[in-house]
Amino acid sequence: MIVLLSLSGLGEIIDSFSDISSNINLSTNILLPVTKIIGIGYITEFCASSAEDAGNKTISSKIMLGGKIAICLIAIPIVKNMLVAIFSLISNI
Repeated sequence: MIVLLSLSGLGEIIDSFSDISSNINLSTNILLPVTKIIGIGYITEFCASSAEDAGNKTISSKIMLGGKIAICLIAIPIVKNMLVAIFSLISNI
């Protein structure tokens, strides 16, 4: 029940991210992965906490590991774009 009540505010959060991105002309190539990373983080934390509350600490740690790996995979294009931008700025100096 608490999870369902929490999800009701999710639409408002997504709208806020969209407003912010449109105000600063942020590409959806950055906004979408960041939103996915935040979502994966929350879902992973919720699932790991549930597993730990059920007495499965080892499963909880595996869930956290899986979430971290998923976040790293989604973050690779963002990090790549940042490095390209940084090296481009450095080469222009």
